[in-house]
Formats: sequence, C-alpha cells, structure tokens
Amino acid sequence: MPRIKFLHTLGVLAATAGLLGGAVTATASASPASPTTTRHADFTAQTRAAHLTSDQASALQGKVDRYLKTMGGSQVSANEIDFKGGKLTVALPGEAHPRDFTSGAGSLAATDHCAHYYNANGYFCAYEGSNFTGDELQWRACGVVKDINFHHGGSWRNNQTRDQVATMYDKDWNVLKSSLAPEKDANGDWYHVWHMQLC
Repeated sequence: MPRIKFLHTLGVLAATAGLLGGAVTATASASPASPTTTRHADFTAQTRAAHLTSDQASALQGKVDRYLKTMGGSQVSANEIDFKGGKLTVALPGEAHPRDFTSGAGSLAATDHCAHYYNANGYFCAYEGSNFTGDELQWRACGVVKDINFHHGGSWRNNQTRDQVATMYDKDWNVLKSSLAPEKDANGDWYHVWHMQLC
C-alpha cells in the first residue's frame, strides 16, 4: 500500500482587467484578506518575533511543507502541524529540539509529551534523530495509522498506558516491531518503518 499523500491547496483570488472588463473596483481591492493569507502572515510574525533570518524562516517552512505533502495535517504555527490525535513539531535546521513559536517569542522549547519517561500519559513519540532529538511526531489516538517520513537513524518513546502496543510496519505492511509500553529506543532506525499504529 503506497504512502498516503495529501494535497495542501491554497485558495487564489484572480482579478484581472480582462476578466472584469475594466479596472478592479475599490470595493474589491478593499476586501479582507483570505484566511490562508492571514494565517501565513501570522507565521511570518512568529519567525520575525523569534529573530530568525529570512534564510532560517525559509528553511523551516520548507521542512514543514515537505511534511504536509507527505503526511498531511494542518499547519497551525511556524513549525507545528496538527493531525487527528496528535501533532508534528519541526526543529529549526541545526537545532536539536523544536521550539514553541506560539509563546515566548520562539525562545522556549516545544512541549514534548514523552520527555518524562515513563508517566503513562498515553503518548507515543517518534523523533527524527537519535537520543530523542530533531523533528518530533507525537500522538495518542488508538487505531490511527501514521506514515513515518523519517529516514536513517532516529529514536522513540512509547509512553502509552502499560502493556498497550505500538506496531511498526514496513512499506508492504509487514510487522517490523510491536512495542509494549513502557519502552524506548534512543538509537532506533526509521529506514524500514513506513507506517505505525497505536493500541
């Protein structure tokens, strides 16, 4: 079964003199910005408040866009994607952990629901890098299948309720590992893992 692909579409309002048969009216030009435009502006404000350079902001948004294309979900901050039952937070290139761009002007670390191992809060957290670093995928929804778009290396913590299972599959849905909570691996390898399901 191929990885699920989601299309992230932007609404575009086109108004040309040829289409309208004349100049755009003052009313049209004064119309409010679309929600997409407003949201993107909010993200720009977040990166500016955090004093990111334009290159850093572009690199961060590029990573977010790649995840949106391959994993779906909705971007809700400069580095956060929400999906059913969880979220993905993206680290700024060169930094070990994702930031929280919604508070503290981007100076605080993003919440890691698996940082306190083992507190049985129901979360499974997958990290792009070894030793629980890099971009972080964390969710707690039973039965929700997530595609894993990390590559070589990685790590994970299974903080689900004791004895609940997190199952890792390859691209052909063969079971690679069934993790029984509580369990963790500081030096896992996502190379062969394409899908995961909790509980």
